[in-house]
Amino acid sequence: MWNIEKRKIHEKNNKKAMTRRKVKLAWIENDGLRKTTYRKRKLGLTKKVEELTILCGIEGCLLIFNPAENEIHVWPSIEKAKELLARFMGMPAMEQRRKMLDHEIYIKERIEKLLENIAKQEKRNKEMEASLVLYQFCQGRPFDEMTATELHLLSWFAEEKLKEIRRWTRLFPPLLLTSEATSLPPPQPPYVATVAEQAAALGSKIQTDTQVGDKMDGRSSMQPVFGGVVQIWE
Repeated sequence: MWNIEKRKIHEKNNKKAMTRRKVKLAWIENDGLRKTTYRKRKLGLTKKVEELTILCGIEGCLLIFNPAENEIHVWPSIEKAKELLARFMGMPAMEQRRKMLDHEIYIKERIEKLLENIAKQEKRNKEMEASLVLYQFCQGRPFDEMTATELHLLSWFAEEKLKEIRRWTRLFPPLLLTSEATSLPPPQPPYVATVAEQAAALGSKIQTDTQVGDKMDGRSSMQPVFGGVVQIWE
């Protein structure tokens, strides 16, 4: 029994160790760990570039310089890398910088993205606090017991909701009745014919044709019927 529980604890610890943890983007001080990380990341980056060229049908190369070992890792080959670099240098300066991303621009974009996420989270927290204060007010808490911060929070929350209503109103303007629409007469009820009118209409549809004849005289007799004429030979 003890061995089974010990085995379960060991498997649980292994699963926790296998889960991918978020790596801190900072210089690795340990030499062995830094070299191991460089070797693994270099192989992974090379594989990603190769997959990108195959999946998207593009041309690409990879250059990695390691000053610690004074070596340059080139993929796929030095000749191919020289060819692509020569083609890149032959392009106009504006075309070269149009989609260029260096380390400084990358850091600025990350900072802007983080600041945007922080602002969104702060607004979300503020809305939750205002909702809590509003809930307390609906439960019977008077305004006299609220602090100036809570009152300011409620005022801000109401203003945000009004802005949202105005935005939706601009997107979907309400249907307003104009003076011309209000001056129109009310719709009339459907017309229902009287019994006499219905009988007259039915009589006009019934055709009666009477013809008296005798077979011996070479004439045929016709008997009137509703909706048509039937010929009877005697």
